[in-house]
Amino acid sequence: MAKKITYEVKTRGTVETYISIVAYGLLVAGILGFILNLATAGRTGTVAASLGGLVWLAGGAAGFALIKGFAEVIILLRRQNRLAHNADVSYRSGVSMYFEHACSDCLALVPKDSLKCWRCGAGFEE
Repeated sequence: MAKKITYEVKTRGTVETYISIVAYGLLVAGILGFILNLATAGRTGTVAASLGGLVWLAGGAAGFALIKGFAEVIILLRRQNRLAHNADVSYRSGVSMYFEHACSDCLALVPKDSLKCWRCGAGFEE
């Protein structure tokens, strides 16, 4: 019978955290562009400026959705391959801490609630 080893892992922001920051930056830029173009349209009275504001807003929202989705794909791929990840990337910043579990026989990462090792097949003691 093998033992399940539990150890603490501390990380600074991961790639998906920084990708999310870029996504929020694009969203803010889109909103600011929209507001500035509406202000310009109010002063000049042109329809083109208000349409430009809508383009800024749509571009910021689309960029946010694409890049944020890309960060979520990274998380899903890391989970699928049993690699370290920050599962709630949207809300996490700075230093994060989580626990990993490993098989004492082969040192493979295993889920917390597993009864046996997926790699070597050893059963875990309760």
